[in-house]
This record gives sequence, structure tokens and C-alpha cells, in this order.
Amino acid sequence: MSGIRLSAMAGIAVFAALAVATGVAKAEMMSKVGPGEGEVAIVAWPGYIERGDTDKNYDWVTDFEKQTGCKVTAKTAGSSDEMVALMNAGGFDLVTASGDATLRLIAGGKVQQINTNLIPSWNTIDKRLQNGAWHTVGGKHFGVPYQWGPNVLMYNTTVFKEAPKSWDVVFTEQKLPDGKSNQGRVEAYYGPIYIADAALYLMDNKPELGIQDPYALTKPQFDAAIDLLRQQRQIVNKYWGDAAAQAGSRVAAIPAVRAVLRDVQHRFAASPPGAVLDGRDIGTVVFPEAPVKLYIDAPVAGRARRRHKELIERGLKSIYSRVLQEMKERDARDRGRKVAPLAAAKDALVIDSSKLDADAVFSRAVAYIDRILPNLGPGSSRA
Repeated sequence: MSGIRLSAMAGIAVFAALAVATGVAKAEMMSKVGPGEGEVAIVAWPGYIERGDTDKNYDWVTDFEKQTGCKVTAKTAGSSDEMVALMNAGGFDLVTASGDATLRLIAGGKVQQINTNLIPSWNTIDKRLQNGAWHTVGGKHFGVPYQWGPNVLMYNTTVFKEAPKSWDVVFTEQKLPDGKSNQGRVEAYYGPIYIADAALYLMDNKPELGIQDPYALTKPQFDAAIDLLRQQRQIVNKYWGDAAAQAGSRVAAIPAVRAVLRDVQHRFAASPPGAVLDGRDIGTVVFPEAPVKLYIDAPVAGRARRRHKELIERGLKSIYSRVLQEMKERDARDRGRKVAPLAAAKDALVIDSSKLDADAVFSRAVAYIDRILPNLGPGSSRA
């Protein structure tokens, strides 16, 4: 591993909750356990609902199905936003959601109140978790604790002979044990939940902010977390998040979300040293005035093959047909949405990358930018 990778499971309890069909009022809390339906559909984090597909040594679904006669189907989600989007779409019975998604699901009426008297092992659960604020509202339980997820800091053992003693190594520029700066050697998670990670760091490093809950921030506390992430940006080599594309595509269809994100994107690009931004509406909606616009395209089958190959090379399990289908679905969503649909800007340079490698695409882009940049005055925006 060439740098430091950060996993942003921000010390939160994960819960499972019963889903409510879209468009139907909240179901009443169950007073007794009725007859089984013979199947259950679950939205889950990777690794939570395993039947041996990833690793034959980890299979707790098969025995459950044999013992109960209940068929299990699971849809893997890679982010909290994706989980919320899937639950809003309907068709699922349970979700293993994190703390940044649970209250959204509860407030939206997408989950059912749970009768803890019907759970035989309820009294064996740690008292600190039984009434967690992420699944308990007004004294009513809408979920049960399933797993406690820690923040995980991964580091290069050739650089660190001893484990880092602080998250400072990924948030502020400094020399690492090998005598070199950490600038350009940090990888950070890409997603809104990472704001909570920054707030968690500030709880200890800036106690004067008075942060008590990284998910419930005042305006000054939120601004401090955003400032920290802007500072961190100077040392980050890459932001990662495997399911960000699918989740972002679903959430991007919500007009209110797009309005908020556009303001954030403008402020982000305006902060030094500027930014090169990519996105499916960056040149048409977010920065229509940008003098430099590129539109990189290729047939979906070719893009799916590249993505499949990339996942395999990273040691991740990938099925080409599934990657292709997800890309087709995402393209259809993005092109068909009413707000900011996917389209090439009229004044963008369109590059067909189907027969080009990354270096060739980069060379064409740089050549085009070099022709445009000398004519730009100070303060011009770029996309």
C-alpha cells in the first residue's frame, strides 16, 4: 500500500429496522410475531449478510435458511445515502444502516417501530446501546443494535515501524517517520459522513468548540469541520469510495440536494489553490461559465470492462455483467432526470476514450487546456 487509507465508519452502532412500503402510512408496532412470509429482502453493508460467496469460510445465511425455511435476498450498498435511496424506492424488509442514515429513515416514515418485548435476547444487549439516539426517538425503538463499527486507520508498515498514535497524520501536513512529508500520501474517504470524522477529530484536538456529538453540530462546529477538510485537501492524494457513483446518481435526482451541493461546489472551487472538478453536470449546470470544459465518453460496455478490470486488480470481487447493468442503470437515471441531466456542454471538447488509454486521454486534454489557458485572465473559473 502506497499511502494511508482511512475508513470512515465513524464509531457508530449499526441497526436493522423493518421497512415500510413506499406511500403507505407507518405500520403499527407489532404486538405478536405472526406467521412467516418465507422470504426476507435486506439492504446491507458489504460483509454483513454473507452466504459464502465472498469467502466460503463465512456463511451464516445458508444455515438460517435451512433452519427457518426463509429465503434471504440481500442488496449490498456502499454508502448511507445509497441505503436511504434504496429504502425510499421500496421493496426491502430490513436495512443495516449507520447512524447518519437511521434518523432520516425514521423521520421519513420508512421504518416501523419495533416491539422489544418480542426480542428474546433484548435484555442481553449492552444498556448503553439499547436506547441509542440513532435508533430511538421519543422513547420508541425503530431498530436494534447489530454491530459497533470503529474508525480504522490503515498505514504503510514500511513507513511506520510503530502504529500512528493520532489521526493527526491524515489531517495535518507533517513529516512521517521516514523523514518525508505526508503531502500527497494520504487517501481519505469520499462522502458526507466524513464530516463526522473531522468533527470526531476536533472533539479531542479543539475542545473549545464544545463538540458533543459529531452528528449534531452547531454552525461554528460544522464550519470548523469543513475548514479542517479543506486543510486536509492539500495533503490528500486520492479520495475513495467504491459505491459513491451509484449512490450519488440516486441522490443527485433530488432537486433540494442539487441546490445545496452546487453552493458547496462553488465554495470548494473558489478556495486556493482552485480545483479541477468532474461530474455529470459540472460543465452544463454547476460551472456553465467555465472556459475549459472536457467531456470524456466511451460506449458503456467498454467502460464496464475497464471498471471490472480495475476492481479485480484492487483485489475486490467483481462480476462483469453486474458492473455493466449498474452502469446502464446509472446512465439512464442521469440522462433522464429532470434536474441537471447528463449531457455534454455545447462548448466542451468531447474525447472518445474507447480506443485510448489514460495517458492518451490526458495528453489530449492537456493539449487543449494549453491552448485555452494563456487567454484566461486572473480569477477565471475552470472546470
